[in-house]
Amino acid sequence: MLVGAAMAMACDFRYCTPSLKFGVPIAKTLGNTLSITNVSRLIDMVGVARTKEILMQAKLLTADEAYQVGLVNQVFAPDTIVTEVTAIADEFARRAPLTLQASKALVGRVQSQRRASLEGNDWVTTCYMSDDFKAAVDKFVNKTSFEWSGR
Repeated sequence: MLVGAAMAMACDFRYCTPSLKFGVPIAKTLGNTLSITNVSRLIDMVGVARTKEILMQAKLLTADEAYQVGLVNQVFAPDTIVTEVTAIADEFARRAPLTLQASKALVGRVQSQRRASLEGNDWVTTCYMSDDFKAAVDKFVNKTSFEWSGR
């Protein structure tokens, strides 16, 4: 889920079927964290309050919720998603390539100007090197229980 969510947030467009569950439940699973870049992407997409809900409450959004907050562009039925997304790709192929490239680049520039310094991955190291993370991975692999210690 974490890798899928982070990869999806890096995409220009996201399409899904109604069975989607979008989230980053690491606050209740492994106890690690997203990079500051991915946190910034999530804030850009859904705002501060919803980002905190997704990360701190480990909330999984349904396809409809993800659509409503702007995480996905459209929700398609499973039997039509390939046809629908192919049609969208075909439409892009008929657009002015330089305009598409410029639009993507300019939006990226605006986002990078709005973002604070990306020096913040010290928390990635803190979480991944923690006793909690090691115990959570052990729990995940060996199906054992443990309680968070904050260390």
